[in-house]
Amino acid sequence: MVAFGAPSGLSPRVHVLGPVRAWLGDAEIKLGSGGRRAVLSILAMHANETVSRAELIDGLWGDHPPAKAVGILHTYIHDLRRALDPQRGKRADSTVLATVQTSYTLRLADEQLDERLFAAHHEQAQRHWAAGDLGAAVDALDAALALWQGEALHGVPGLFAETQRPRLEESRITAVERRSALLLLRGDHETVVNELPELVAAAPLRETARGLLMVALNQAGRRAEAVELYRDTERMLVDEQGIEPGPALRRIHQDIVAGQPVSADAINAGIWTPRHGTERAATLSGTSRPASPSVLVGRDNDVAWLRSLLRDLLDGRGDCVGVEGVQGIGKTALVATAFAEPDNDAYAVVWGSPSDTVDSVAPLVEQMCATRPLVFVVDDLHSADDSGLLVWHRLAQMAQRLPLLLLGVFRKLPAQLRPGRLQGAVDATGGRVRTIGPLASDEVVTLAELHLGAPCGPRLRELLVAAAGNPSFVNELLDTMTRAHALCVTAGVTDLDADQVDPSDVLASLTRDRIGALTSGTQSILCWAALLGPRFDLGDLAAVVRAGPADLATALEEAVGAGVLDDSDQRLAFRDATLPRTLIEERAPEVRAALHRDAAEALATAGAAVERIAAQLLEAAPVDSWTVRWVLDNIEAVAALDQATALELLGHAVAGTSANKEHQDALALYRVRLAFRLGQRPRAEAEAVLATTGDAELRWILANLDYQAGAVEKAAEDLRAAENDPTVPMYWRARYVSLRAQFERGTDDLDAAQQASRTALRHAMDTSDAKATLQARRELWYFATVRRDHQAALAHAEAALDVVRHNPDLAQWHLNLLDGRAISLQNLDRLDEATHTLTRMRYIGSRLQPPAGRPHVATAVHEYWLGHWDEALAHLDLVARNGDAQFHYPSAQSPLLQHGVAALIAAHRGDMDRLRAHLRAVEAYPIVTNRDREYSDYLVVARAFEAGIRLGDQAALDAVDPLLDPKYGRATLRHQWLPRITRLALRVGDQSRAAAALRVCGMEASREASPGRGHTAMRWCQALVDRDPDGLLDVARHLREVGRPVEMAIALLDAAVALAEHDRSSLAVLTFADASAVLTDLGARADIDHAVKRLRELGVKNVDMSAGQQTVTGWSSLSDLERLIAELFAAGTPYPDIAADLALSRRDVQVHLSGVMRKLRVESRADLADRIRKAPSKARPFQLHRKECGGGPPATVTTGRFAAGRGPRPDPGMAG
Repeated sequence: MVAFGAPSGLSPRVHVLGPVRAWLGDAEIKLGSGGRRAVLSILAMHANETVSRAELIDGLWGDHPPAKAVGILHTYIHDLRRALDPQRGKRADSTVLATVQTSYTLRLADEQLDERLFAAHHEQAQRHWAAGDLGAAVDALDAALALWQGEALHGVPGLFAETQRPRLEESRITAVERRSALLLLRGDHETVVNELPELVAAAPLRETARGLLMVALNQAGRRAEAVELYRDTERMLVDEQGIEPGPALRRIHQDIVAGQPVSADAINAGIWTPRHGTERAATLSGTSRPASPSVLVGRDNDVAWLRSLLRDLLDGRGDCVGVEGVQGIGKTALVATAFAEPDNDAYAVVWGSPSDTVDSVAPLVEQMCATRPLVFVVDDLHSADDSGLLVWHRLAQMAQRLPLLLLGVFRKLPAQLRPGRLQGAVDATGGRVRTIGPLASDEVVTLAELHLGAPCGPRLRELLVAAAGNPSFVNELLDTMTRAHALCVTAGVTDLDADQVDPSDVLASLTRDRIGALTSGTQSILCWAALLGPRFDLGDLAAVVRAGPADLATALEEAVGAGVLDDSDQRLAFRDATLPRTLIEERAPEVRAALHRDAAEALATAGAAVERIAAQLLEAAPVDSWTVRWVLDNIEAVAALDQATALELLGHAVAGTSANKEHQDALALYRVRLAFRLGQRPRAEAEAVLATTGDAELRWILANLDYQAGAVEKAAEDLRAAENDPTVPMYWRARYVSLRAQFERGTDDLDAAQQASRTALRHAMDTSDAKATLQARRELWYFATVRRDHQAALAHAEAALDVVRHNPDLAQWHLNLLDGRAISLQNLDRLDEATHTLTRMRYIGSRLQPPAGRPHVATAVHEYWLGHWDEALAHLDLVARNGDAQFHYPSAQSPLLQHGVAALIAAHRGDMDRLRAHLRAVEAYPIVTNRDREYSDYLVVARAFEAGIRLGDQAALDAVDPLLDPKYGRATLRHQWLPRITRLALRVGDQSRAAAALRVCGMEASREASPGRGHTAMRWCQALVDRDPDGLLDVARHLREVGRPVEMAIALLDAAVALAEHDRSSLAVLTFADASAVLTDLGARADIDHAVKRLRELGVKNVDMSAGQQTVTGWSSLSDLERLIAELFAAGTPYPDIAADLALSRRDVQVHLSGVMRKLRVESRADLADRIRKAPSKARPFQLHRKECGGGPPATVTTGRFAAGRGPRPDPGMAG
């Protein structure tokens, strides 16, 4: 893109902040069609730059330009030239809209385009705010907002307008928010109260706007309304996005609830962080200059950032910035490299120290800046005392008026450990602090190879992970290994000599040496910290030590500086994860157990998280009355976070409370319930507890266990006996009837069970028993689903979810209820809502321990029907890696779905190896019960695929026979498979089975309370039997409308074959092309191959046999979201940061990375990062341009000319 100067003389004036309009002088130009307005918009918003013909076509039509796009574009340009430059002669070049080879440029002064005027006013407002002139800042924003005349680019068609419109609207909303913040700072809350509700209503998910309105309401004396607004915001965010309010909004809420005035910092949070000219400023200086390292590994981006500051300095703009990082990370080496001694007199570099005084430094800086720009570096700023920081603040003030780049280098400390004076120095930078992170694994290897002068072997590479990417620790580790003679050189490669020295012994020795060099007080603090595990919070440590956080600062700083602790994350951590265990095991076992018991009580008194208290109690002894009371009071809260830990804690408590039978029974009852919920089968334990407690729920659990073991008759018989037991509460007797009906077959039993569940619901609601209400609703959902009354099923799911929302102690049911809601929505073809529900389900499941796999299996099923097969497989891969322990009751059948869906996708793609691998894996899960059968339909169809490939169509038809039995899995959605069965039956000439499939389909449709998927399947089957191509096309159109591309494509294949049978070959070819376009994207080779073969048998020769021959792989196969995640991952962004940036859970990030790995055909995440980094820039999925300072979003993404502001295409479930 080439920039031109703006033209002199008369220039058109263009408005895009509203309907696109243009003027010459006072006369408005007639722009004509939407296409011409779209071209003008693109050129105007890239004024004085060249825009290629291809870019204009892309902006107008995206991926689907018309055949004569170039000619149409030429006409638009010709018409615009005549309108914008009417004085131009016929053969003269235009001075307004010029041609540059195959590109165009619109020469337009900045003040002639309202979008750039808006930006200029906005920047002017920020400067006024930084200078403390709030009135002028408000005036500037008023001028900016006055330029808007409605929706930006209103009525303009095309991809460019679609992508720019949200970006421009975002800038307008930001201006409104900033104006509101300024008004609040000036005390004008009434104006904000009157104006801001309109923005809150239009953009309900904007936390910033809601926070400002809360402040305004509070300042207006309407505190209750402000608190209610927060509660409404919290409910909306949790319900619609599965997230909680951000820290800025929570801080405002806390201030309002506490009755304190909301601070200016809280109002500014997320708005602007200006450098206030009113702050006192000073700096540090000195004369010593550290030597630049000969080679600096892995810091190219950081060096580039510092040199960009230098370029600004050479242009006369001073600044004040900071560079922070843990000890040994290479901060000083980085700065020394970036600001090496200049070859000319363009600028000067001075290194200072925190001990310099104002009187010695300020005159020197003033004098040097008078002659040339100055880079002034203050190393070890964290060690500055009050006088040193006075210098820093003084120089920071001078940097605002002089060509002075003031740069502070300081050690990164946790916010709670950062001294107040250091925080003041950081604040003086206006938030522009660069954090130097650890080196990537390949960069660590490069550094080691430079240190050793030879390549590193595999065992040494693995050991280098212990250095955690810290260059200083890398060198120290290598030196220690060398002194211990633990390295050997073979064929020029340096590796560990495992026969001579155990590497773990060397690491332990290195760690002990570091601890031995610490003061005794620090060593004692580390011993207490070891009780809390490899990672711990400062608040927890303070509670255990019974000291204030500030009292621990010196000791923890020393431990961080020595490399024993790592403070690079929100929590402190031992760099050597084995060290806490080593420190603990130095104490006698009984002493250790007593310390854990005391630590648990100290944490409980301090209000620590329940899972951390539980971790202490697992190691504690004896199990005294306080421990038992705490476990009984808090076990549900522990289970909601980590069910495996809760089960282990209950077992530990039961084993230690033999002296108190009442306590033991209470704990054992909890343990049986939880074990059952986790999918275990604690039969013996349940019978033992039932014998002493007579608990009604245990009978229900034992019946379930018998049923799962295949003893259906015994389960039913026991339930009948319990139903007639007068000592059992009426509610439980009703539940026994309901459960027995789920075990037994027959409509009469179903009617009785449904009536029993209704009775149980009434009883539960009459007694305000939330748990009983929830369970009855869940059973009624099941019966409504079996009856295909999906609206009623959805109503029961919604009502049950409402119970959970109002009873947090029932949160463990949340997953199961969301699963039911998603199934009902899918059956009603409300697929977007189902997508959103599954997103919430994954978010909640990711917070369980172990993380729940069921949400990913349910999502995979959903993605299968949406045609997102790679995404489905990524979710299933994540489940497979984490194992079966993640299936939380009542979803123990999830492996049947997991392998069934994966096998079915492999079958469609003709991947026999994967198909058979999944069928072998699922053999470990026999289909015994009705519940098993309800989860097995995908598996049945996959097995039929395999049988058909191996033995022929007749074998495939025989394999799907169970799905023709209405009693095979009552809730099974068999209608989704009946068109396939009908097709198979007709193919082999089995008219009786085709009629049976049609009959069953009719039964399914007749049971639907409102026409749904069953009716669609019946129409499909009938059209197949009648060989009615028009009927099949109608079915395909309906499936397209409701958003079911997989079924639509298969219906189109059926229609193509039927058309060919009716000698309508041309339409058959076109219909096949429509289907193959979808199936090729899916990689459904088997479906396409079979259709091609059938069409050729019918005499249709001109069908493309190459369609669907392979699944697309490589960069082009990645979705926008996958590309963005891959680039962030390759850039070293941690999973939590990627998840936070993109509003995903960490597990979803892992899912998408698995999909990327499959598409790029790499085996490990290290290979993935390496491939992305080494890819040529044109081939890389995204180019990330991270903002180098605070404020604004963490990254912007560009995928081409018109992607600015568009961002990644989100996972459909991300939208609220």
